[in-house]
Amino acid sequence: MFVLRKKGARWGRIQSLQVDGVSMSEVNLSTSAENGVGVLLDFKCPKDEYLYALSSDDDVVWSSAVPAAVSLGELAGE
Repeated sequence: MFVLRKKGARWGRIQSLQVDGVSMSEVNLSTSAENGVGVLLDFKCPKDEYLYALSSDDDVVWSSAVPAAVSLGELAGE
């Protein structure tokens, strides 16, 4: 999961799904959610920003083999 901001990006993982403020292991069509369904993240997501989901871990962010600081040219193999 990540959110893009004017000052950069924030990213992290989903901690749990929540229904009416209570963590749930699953949510389906029969789940009653009077106050909505939410996602508990391990990072702050600013209001009024779009939250994006990756279909798998991104090697640039999650791989321990990538050094802490590299240039974009190095990542592109230049």
